[in-house]
Amino acid sequence: MWDGSSILYLISPTYLKSIRDAGVPVIFAETTINPALIEAVAKEAKVKVSDRELFSDGIGEPGTEGDTYPKMLIANTKSIVQGLGGRFTAFQLQTPSTRPSGLVPSR
Repeated sequence: MWDGSSILYLISPTYLKSIRDAGVPVIFAETTINPALIEAVAKEAKVKVSDRELFSDGIGEPGTEGDTYPKMLIANTKSIVQGLGGRFTAFQLQTPSTRPSGLVPSR
């Protein structure tokens, strides 16, 4: 099994420097990836790892915050906005039955 220290040799020092130089405040792990790699990169780049993982290769397991495609998009948006120091404002998903009559998609 790979751990963060054994795989760091694959990460370019230039890549780590670019993360530091860009002032990246936080990096995000994905739900499908071993978190040891992202934690090792964060440690070497001296940045924080977000407390929230991103859904990346598909929707989440049933019962999770990202268990449908729209919910996955909302969960990822919330994670990124809050991770970068912003304030996420929740919104109500609209379906054809809940969409205001003036908001008809163009065809």
